[in-house]
Amino acid sequence: MTVTGRELDVLLVDYQALRDDERATTNSQAALASVFVALLAGLFAILVGDCRFRGASAAAARAQGSCYELAEPVYVVAPALPVAVLAYIVMLGTQITIKSFYMRAVENELRAYVPKPMAAIPAVTAASGTELLLAITSPRRGSRAYLVMLVYLVTTFIVALAGWLVFVSFKLGLGARLGMLLFYGPVLLLLIRQGFTVNTGGRALLRVAASKLADGGYPAMAALVPVPTRKVPGERSMWSYLLLPRPQDLIKWLFIPVAYVVGSLLVGPSATPAHLTALVGWLTFEYLLYQARYQWNDIRGLTDDINHPARQERGRLPTGRGTKFAVSTSILVIAVRMALAVTVALVVTPLTWPLLVAIGGVWVFAVAYEALRTQGSESMGRAVAIWLIVGAGYTLRTSFGLVLAGLVLDWHLAAFAVAAWSFGVMFVTLTWAIEATGHCFGGPDPLFYPPALRAKPHLFHLLRFTGSRITEVTSPPPPEALTIKPVSGRTSLTAPWNIGVLRACLIW
Repeated sequence: MTVTGRELDVLLVDYQALRDDERATTNSQAALASVFVALLAGLFAILVGDCRFRGASAAAARAQGSCYELAEPVYVVAPALPVAVLAYIVMLGTQITIKSFYMRAVENELRAYVPKPMAAIPAVTAASGTELLLAITSPRRGSRAYLVMLVYLVTTFIVALAGWLVFVSFKLGLGARLGMLLFYGPVLLLLIRQGFTVNTGGRALLRVAASKLADGGYPAMAALVPVPTRKVPGERSMWSYLLLPRPQDLIKWLFIPVAYVVGSLLVGPSATPAHLTALVGWLTFEYLLYQARYQWNDIRGLTDDINHPARQERGRLPTGRGTKFAVSTSILVIAVRMALAVTVALVVTPLTWPLLVAIGGVWVFAVAYEALRTQGSESMGRAVAIWLIVGAGYTLRTSFGLVLAGLVLDWHLAAFAVAAWSFGVMFVTLTWAIEATGHCFGGPDPLFYPPALRAKPHLFHLLRFTGSRITEVTSPPPPEALTIKPVSGRTSLTAPWNIGVLRACLIW
């Protein structure tokens, strides 16, 4: 067999596989469209019997008992399945678009073997089926009538679903309304954008796919089999990390229960909400919300954590299977944790506002912390700002525990919040002072630090409060640097941890 013959065989096999796959994908997309319509009809059907959507006849229907009122979480969750089906339809559309361009390229190669026009269709050569079809169905250069029908179909789907969401949300409480906006708003915008790209920007989509393949190259066969875990000696497993990113911070879990007990004593047993609700709020705050925040911190500081002298002891994001895998997996779990936290906030009504405020507070302070930490300035002012920001996490914990106990916003709550903030500054700066010396060696007097430590002013400026003279040196620190105990003796009263303790004691 000649080389040309082998090439033709490859093209024919490839083309046949593409045609079979195209038929299966198109059938799946049509079936899913039917499922979407059925689910959408179901969404409208449940509104018919709900008293809240009866309009002027709602009062009479309630009196006769001929209507019902579904719980608000039902309406928040109900559109999830139709939206998921719509997302899968758009995903299949993306695949169809890429395959159609590839099929056109294969057909172009095949036409070189049969350059003459077909007898039945003189203007068309063989292996032009895709091109012939696109002459009518292409949104850019096809039939105007087909384009109008396509736009009508897509617009009807989107308007019906989005209209249902908007109509229902205005009949529900603010918490449910926010939940629907947070869940479905970004997803629908993404689907509209991707659908527009698939139908009108197919060439751009193809260029992205082709450039990724060109940049990354074809994977070797060895890369197609599962990659064994390459665990770094002494490093945590990924499962262990995702299950509990910061086990060494479990001591902080005591803040909310202690604040809850104190708050219960202040308001009295009769005003304290159910203990089970408080338990759910505590676990949601610590295990879902704050662990997600810790994961984000580890992603942002991944390079520093990898190069940290106490990398194994810190137990941060493991990178045994590569940083890309570690980061993408951690981001996925962050999204799951946050979705669960928002769900709890919307479903458990007594926790709606406390949890939503806590979610906003945690991430506002997280963004501020990361912005300050990566700013680049080595000033003392930047260091102090970071110290104050991290202390706010303890304020959130304490305030959340007091609110769970039924304490309203008054001077008690404000005093406890400020005291917790002061204690948090003390706790964190003490921890960071010890961490800062992990980069140093020598000591206790003088204490030698590497130049790179200046890039972390929140650590570097704590060295001045250890009571040791600090000297910059360029040689790498030896392992014995970890045995330095910079705060084991007497330190300056102006050290941030001492100021924090004094302020907390005065407020208490």
